[in-house]
Amino acid sequence: MRMRLSSSQLIARAVRTLFAAAAALTMFGAHAGQIDSISGTVANGQTIVINGSGFGSKANAKPLYYWDFENGTATSPLSRNSFDGGVRGALSTATSLKPLNSRGILTIDVAGQSDAMGPDGVPFSSNSLYVWAKKYYEFNIVTDAASNGLNLKFFRLWYPYTHNVYSSYAGGSGGANSGRVVAEMTGTATTWFQLPHQSDKWIIDEWEYRAGSIGAVDGILNYTRGGISAFPRANRIQMRTSSYPNSYSVLYFDQISNNQLSAGKYLHFDAIYVDDTWHRVVISDEATWQNIVYGSGGTERSREVQIPITWSDSRIEISVRQGGYSSLTGKYLYVIGADGNPVNSSGFRIGDASTNPRPPSSVSVQ
Repeated sequence: MRMRLSSSQLIARAVRTLFAAAAALTMFGAHAGQIDSISGTVANGQTIVINGSGFGSKANAKPLYYWDFENGTATSPLSRNSFDGGVRGALSTATSLKPLNSRGILTIDVAGQSDAMGPDGVPFSSNSLYVWAKKYYEFNIVTDAASNGLNLKFFRLWYPYTHNVYSSYAGGSGGANSGRVVAEMTGTATTWFQLPHQSDKWIIDEWEYRAGSIGAVDGILNYTRGGISAFPRANRIQMRTSSYPNSYSVLYFDQISNNQLSAGKYLHFDAIYVDDTWHRVVISDEATWQNIVYGSGGTERSREVQIPITWSDSRIEISVRQGGYSSLTGKYLYVIGADGNPVNSSGFRIGDASTNPRPPSSVSVQ
């Protein structure tokens, strides 16, 4: 016998279904938006316009800081701010180690270096941060380590200088899979991860930071390399306490605390992008955006960040970075929203982009 539901029961069921659908959309980072078309020539250094919907609001279109190391160690004119601090390392333009399409890299002789390398103490005043860096470790944290190991803190945020959070590898006997995230003075637990350190190749590192509340385990420091997350994005960290209430305000890159590396070991940066929002534009080789944690499958991807010039909910203007791609034809364009998830989970394929608009998602006849 089939039970007939009352009108109130039907309404309650419909409400539950709607809430479940909304929760699923939130969980998977879905957005009511898409890229419809691109106008302009998609080539290195060219300016193009991305047309669509649901891109969100980005108060300051340009990145907070952007270094391309093509003509020196100063920030690019495409940055919103200039960096007035020191940059540890020297510009190198003649080396064959430069990645494809690069005109210059920052090179640091790591031997005996105990201070942070690259831009030295990058200030910020926001509660959110997105950092993208293309780098090359010309040393191995296991085989090149001395008897005391090799403590590589490769990303660090400070409130100067009482408390901090960092990502690191123990190196030496700890092995290449010895990753961890630690919030010193405030953290309640260490986040360990198995994503192995990589050397002797160009890699793309990405970090998403969001300040936590005082006394709560709700701070975020996501780490992704080559499109693969080191640990689940749901991971949370206690970053502030009543004794240490201030949010972080200074960024440092690689630093080796117990450095006994011999001469001839180098770290190289090709480009660094720092912004105070998770909004961004990326060109990738993935047709569908992967949200994968190391150890659960997935393929290493090359996500080349683009440089926004103007930004509105329906129109973004960018300066194109070709990055390490020999050609951008057949690659995929993504707009990333404020939550770090793509507006378009399926990439907009780059071909003759100015004449290849995406077909409308729905058609109505009046």
